[in-house]
Amino acid sequence: MKKIFLTMLLLLIFIVSCGSKNAEGTKKSGDIIKIAVNLQSEPKSLDPQLASDASGITIDSLIYEGLTRLDQEGKVVPAAAESWEISEDGLKWVFHLRKDMKWANGDPVTAKDFAFGWLRALDPQTASEYAYELYYIKGAKEYNEGKGKREDVAIKTPDDNTLEIELNQPTPYLLSLFSFPTYYPVNEKFYNEAGKDFSLSADKIMGNGPYAVKKWTPETSILLAKNENYWNKDNIHLDELEIKMISDQLAALNAFKNGELDITELSGEQLIEYRDDKRLYSYNKGSIKFLKFNVKNKLLANQKIREAVSMAIDRDEMTENVSKGSFMPAYGFVPEGYGGSAGGDFRKENGDIFEKYNPEKAKQLFQEGLKEVGETGTPTLTLMIYEAPDNQKLAEYIQEKLRTVLGLDVKIETNTFKIFSQNETQGNYDMDLSQWGPDYLDPMTYMDMWVTNGGNNKTNWTNPEYDRLMDTAKNSVDNSVRMKSMMEAEKILGKELPIAMLTYNIKNMLVNERIKDMNFTKIASGYDFYYVRVE
Repeated sequence: MKKIFLTMLLLLIFIVSCGSKNAEGTKKSGDIIKIAVNLQSEPKSLDPQLASDASGITIDSLIYEGLTRLDQEGKVVPAAAESWEISEDGLKWVFHLRKDMKWANGDPVTAKDFAFGWLRALDPQTASEYAYELYYIKGAKEYNEGKGKREDVAIKTPDDNTLEIELNQPTPYLLSLFSFPTYYPVNEKFYNEAGKDFSLSADKIMGNGPYAVKKWTPETSILLAKNENYWNKDNIHLDELEIKMISDQLAALNAFKNGELDITELSGEQLIEYRDDKRLYSYNKGSIKFLKFNVKNKLLANQKIREAVSMAIDRDEMTENVSKGSFMPAYGFVPEGYGGSAGGDFRKENGDIFEKYNPEKAKQLFQEGLKEVGETGTPTLTLMIYEAPDNQKLAEYIQEKLRTVLGLDVKIETNTFKIFSQNETQGNYDMDLSQWGPDYLDPMTYMDMWVTNGGNNKTNWTNPEYDRLMDTAKNSVDNSVRMKSMMEAEKILGKELPIAMLTYNIKNMLVNERIKDMNFTKIASGYDFYYVRVE
């Protein structure tokens, strides 16, 4: 009897010990491997053709998958497409989709799903801010602008697993753009069944990516669960990923300390305490902050007043004393790290575009501008911001500088990101504190923002010469011509100032030590959870 008992005991110990291993993200029997991250704000939209903010792009990149994705080194690798061919002249592209690619409900993903999603982005009724990202395709711009037909867009689907496109001109960086949400597929049947509620709730979202939406509590959190029908599910190491939307920096840090968050961003003030912490990860994301001017405003329609506002801000002082360690002063729109001509760097080649702090000249220009617009009272403007780390402090610094240097009364209006975006789109603002991050590694990802009627140009500013230069840059196959055109266009920005550059941003992240292979990138949202595992 004792021998039987001892044998059973040893067997039980063996079973328990085997089930307890948790290295390399391997879970215990019955356990769920889960992490929680803070993205600060509710996404504007989870509709892939409408996603345009960091939160929406991050979440959509987990729910959906494009033809390509970027690996941990930032290189383009196959995703929904297992292979492709590009013609010798760079104009005709043929993609071969994975035959085992499925939607979350088990339906096969076909080339027609990609065509439907892309054409939907171009449909003028969709009003996609990023529709212009598909203008590289022949006939796309004409259809989007109501000057061409849907059937004339050069997208073909000869069979379920083959997608063919024809471009207007060779576009080397297009492969990385195929990983961007605007280029994601949409299941037409599911879209039609969801109707006007498509992507507005968890049950109205269906993707083909590594995760599916399990629960969505607006303004609070989104819970994602591994998509068991994803073609590469065995290499997805998380069972669940919870996205939280905590805009209050102190609350987010406390949640990290309490184990409720595994990843969160630090403000400049919080960075002081954690500067030497081994859980700190700092990187230059490629994102920028700038003032955006609504040039329909009576005061800001005047170029001299815009110049005065820009020159009244001491960017060196601001980045040194306001949230030190989170920003670098910016005097050009395109940051360093993006190609110039002959393998150079765009920023270094084009030099400073925006004038540095000059209070005396700013005062003079401001008074001249006020006289030109007939302003005799105390000038007042509203600066709109959204809830995000350091935005309030930056806004207060700008408010004080404009008061002391120009005598300009600036009122700060703080909104959620969603309301901020709505007001901006509707033109209900004087000036706002904006942020932009790159979608691909080429200066074009910054420069094409300001073309007339561009989806991201919310300033009401227009300049025919700027548009001409951008057309040249987009249509030329000569890289030196492309770069020269964009550099000249950037100089127009610095002269006419529909925006005033402020900072290049440094991301300071606290990452739980149990998380491995977290990939922070310069592209799009800056967060890539595809390779994450837990120890």
